[in-house]
Amino acid sequence: MCIRDRFKLATLFEALADGEKHLEVTRQVLAEIGKFEPYTAFRRLDRDVKGYISSADIEEFFEENGLSIPKRSILNLFKNWDSNGDGKMSYTDFLNFILPKDEPTLRTIALEREAYFLKRDERLPYEVEWALLRVLEHELNLNDQIENMKMNLASSIDYSNFEAFKALDPENIGFLDSQSLNEFLGENGLRLSLSDIRCLLRRLDQDKDSKVTYSDFLETMMPISSYPKPQRSISPYSERKKTRSLAKSTLIQPSYQSPTKYTPQRTQIEPERSTFTEPKRGRQSPVRNTIQPLARSLYQSRERKQISGTQPSGGSFVYSTPKKSRASSRDLDEEYENYLRSSQKKSPMKGHEEEELVKALTELISLDKEIESVKCDLALKVDFNLFDAFKIFDISSKGSINARELEEGLNFLSIYPSQKELYLLIRRYDKDFDGVLRYSDFCDMISPKTPEYSDILSNRTP
Repeated sequence: MCIRDRFKLATLFEALADGEKHLEVTRQVLAEIGKFEPYTAFRRLDRDVKGYISSADIEEFFEENGLSIPKRSILNLFKNWDSNGDGKMSYTDFLNFILPKDEPTLRTIALEREAYFLKRDERLPYEVEWALLRVLEHELNLNDQIENMKMNLASSIDYSNFEAFKALDPENIGFLDSQSLNEFLGENGLRLSLSDIRCLLRRLDQDKDSKVTYSDFLETMMPISSYPKPQRSISPYSERKKTRSLAKSTLIQPSYQSPTKYTPQRTQIEPERSTFTEPKRGRQSPVRNTIQPLARSLYQSRERKQISGTQPSGGSFVYSTPKKSRASSRDLDEEYENYLRSSQKKSPMKGHEEEELVKALTELISLDKEIESVKCDLALKVDFNLFDAFKIFDISSKGSINARELEEGLNFLSIYPSQKELYLLIRRYDKDFDGVLRYSDFCDMISPKTPEYSDILSNRTP
């Protein structure tokens, strides 16, 4: 795998992580609205009470709000969130898509709200309708962006998914984790935070077994227009040790004919997992059958350098490799060369300026350590929970705290900050820059960064 394609792949991962991070913010904004109730929102999209959401329902929802989206974008949405590949988004699929991933307390609060009735042509309350539209719009835009980047990468003569996975998995253990992804990104000059890496893993882990296997990677990287019809096959890693092999699955022929993904069915909302576990052996996964023919051919033909179009048996669909975009490829090459040149530059700062910077950073690190220690101690207090702490400031139960409410709450705790200190505090933790702290912002401010202590606090009920 050449340096240029490595950088393209790393850039794609960065865009995927950044997009998922911003999507999570829109999920939390939606869940924090007091009038948002998941089942009512589901019924808003499922006007005909079919028990599922179709692509036509999504298209109609956008049209009613004055927006038009291409069908390809809707197809991408169902590819990611339709768990059984039948072209229908069930209520469980909808919950997995729409509810926050990083805030279990906020997710629980949203699920416990009481549903309310909507007439056939009635819309949700304005703020809920708007926030739901933003979540869907952000997902569609992210999918379109990533799809274009995948097509550009697949058009490279020197690129193959097998060689890409080998570059990500140099020790040949058969799956990717946060460490291997972080190392690969670092080798290509990109530095992502731990939260960004978690967001990336969340998008790559298709079967939600806390590991990114070759099948997960291949499904993520395959452009949607090149998905083959499902066939029975085996994984390219099936000859490895059983502890690292991919589970075989039986052939399932869905009734939905569009080239969408076929993923394992989920019977409940899947919680975020902090540790990696062994993949389940008895799980039937139709998505593996969808992509394993191509995976096997890539594994057995390592010298293959490009993706070629094939004519599926019994069908008229033909996929041909897209033409290489010279302009975009040249731009990426120039970007990477600029990075290499910039990494070799010497610091423009003078000696005393560097000393002042080092001193400031040292004090900042020391202060952060002290704050983290206090947060960890607070998390161990059995009578403390985030929801009750938030209510000290949010007396009117609006779901947000402005500067005045923050000042009054701190005064109640015998803390008297200046207006500048209040401004700096809100600006630091206000994720959407609207001048108020929502519940998710408050949780980020109070929760420790250490995962063990953070889990204790987030799992504690009021």
